[in-house]
Formats: sequence, structure tokens, C-alpha cells
Amino acid sequence: KKAPKNLSTTERIRIEQWPIETVFKYTYPRLDINVSKMQNHLLKSPFCVHPKTGRVCVPIEVAEVETFDPFQVPTLSQL
Repeated sequence: KKAPKNLSTTERIRIEQWPIETVFKYTYPRLDINVSKMQNHLLKSPFCVHPKTGRVCVPIEVAEVETFDPFQVPTLSQL
């Protein structure tokens, strides 16, 4: 649905972008301050090793997310 024609261009853009911005605001993962400023807090890539636990970051199936046990993933010493 388009915004009314009597609005300024800026107002029209804001109204048209509102649904996109709202979805982005409430669904995009939120990061805490440590994630932003410290490298060891960054989101991990698959198969990298967690610096403290030694656990390997593994990809998981979306269908199995409810039954996933993070304590069952291998550690570097187990490999």
C-alpha cells in the first residue's frame, strides 16, 4: 500500500520503509557490547574452536534445534 500523495518525499519514504524497519528491529539478532568490541566474543564460524571450552562449533539442522545438546559436540582434544 502506498503512502498518500500529499506527504513530502521524506515522509512517504519513512512510511513505506516502516514495515521493513520494524521487522528488522525485532527479528535481527541483538549483540551485546562485548560482542562488538572484543574479538573472542564474535559469533563463531562452523568448525572453529571455542577458546575457553575447546568445543568445536558445529552446524545444526533447523528441524533438530529443540533436541540439540551443546554439551555433546566434540572438543578439540576428542578429535
